[in-house]
Amino acid sequence: MLKIKYPRTALFILLAVIPMYFIMKSPGNFIPIVFVLGMSVFFLSILIIRNQSWFKPILLGKWNFFSDRYEETITFDLDADTLFDKFLEVLPQTDLRIRYADKKKGEIMANSKISIWSFGENVYFELVPVGEATQVKITSTALFQAVAWGKNEKNVSSFLHRFDKSLTI
Repeated sequence: MLKIKYPRTALFILLAVIPMYFIMKSPGNFIPIVFVLGMSVFFLSILIIRNQSWFKPILLGKWNFFSDRYEETITFDLDADTLFDKFLEVLPQTDLRIRYADKKKGEIMANSKISIWSFGENVYFELVPVGEATQVKITSTALFQAVAWGKNEKNVSSFLHRFDKSLTI
């Protein structure tokens, strides 16, 4: 049996190709073809680059009006190394998947799955030691979506809830 590694991507391509077939059957109809191909390239590029850590400045830039974001800064009474390890332990228990982690820089990038409501969200964790405590900045941003319908806040609050539960004995 044929097993498709990325079934959603295959479905998206199929949904883009089928209308193009019928459009191409009618002569002189190039504008819809260009539109469908352009949108297909745009969405496929989002799927590819969303997992790259170098994409963070673009998503979080002050001139990016197309991405909704939510940011929360919290100070913990734990050292940065312990907190970093604990975050990596808790993240797989949430709906977020770890895509990048650098302990020296104190950075973690995770993202949520694509759903019918969004292209997914990237969640960035920045850990900064402040004396014996650690200040953590958590930023959740939707990918090219001006309105995230509360998904960014839900990503941060559900992670913090799981993290809080993991600390209780």
